[in-house]
Amino acid sequence: MKTRPASTFMALLLLTSALASADEDLTALQIMERAYQVHAGEDMVSRLTFIIRDGNTEKRLGLIMAYKAYEGKKGLRSKLIMFNEFPPDKRDISFLAWIYTPEKRRKDDMWLYLPELRTVRKLSHQHKPGGHGHHSKGVDDEFSLSELKRFELQPRNPALDKHELQGTERWGTQAVYRVLSTPRNMESSPYGKIVSQISTDHFLPLHITYFNHNGAIVKRQRTEWVNIENAWVWKKVSAVNPGNGHETILEQDDIKLNTGLSDNIFTKRFMKLGARTLINRVR
Repeated sequence: MKTRPASTFMALLLLTSALASADEDLTALQIMERAYQVHAGEDMVSRLTFIIRDGNTEKRLGLIMAYKAYEGKKGLRSKLIMFNEFPPDKRDISFLAWIYTPEKRRKDDMWLYLPELRTVRKLSHQHKPGGHGHHSKGVDDEFSLSELKRFELQPRNPALDKHELQGTERWGTQAVYRVLSTPRNMESSPYGKIVSQISTDHFLPLHITYFNHNGAIVKRQRTEWVNIENAWVWKKVSAVNPGNGHETILEQDDIKLNTGLSDNIFTKRFMKLGARTLINRVR
């Protein structure tokens, strides 16, 4: 027997209602896992502009970045390489990172190449494996003044934290989940707790507040997203330190996704070849 149009409409309505109820019943951990698993493409090449505001001064840094997802192959989550484009006196300083999965229980590998010394330097860590911590600030690199560290830009595995759903609210025009996360191991994070506002439609982190171990706010971070080829990519990230008023803005443009980047790009040898060589390798 054929289904009547009215019955079909009611079935769709009930299905939609059921799906909505299922979303409403998501746990905090499930929300954070969906945010962690947002598809960002298989690889990406883009231009980055750092704007670092320190009191009355402003500093701009331009970089070319290449990123590739490994999805756990050989214990790797991802690799990325970045080349300075400006200011001119810092041109072709490069940074390379191999990011491992928490299951690998291995510190991420990071290197810095200084053209004037023709030296690739291995960077040290402040946090244990899986924590995605900062490298040591003693290194003469251009990111030591930035309020946006790799910890904030690299998604943190939800399994490292305990999560509490504090409800839903509005962030601008967006409906968001409010999730409180605290590290299971305090040594895995530079922060005592993190409050994330995650969009209810696509599970994108829109606003994150970081607290120190005494419960004081040390940073507020906002992220704007764009959809390209069915992948979600951030186009602007900003962070403000309320303690000193310092602000860092990171903008991303000229984005190319799924270009089939070779593994050979993410090597210490390639760090010495410069941004122009990277651009010429992209299809």
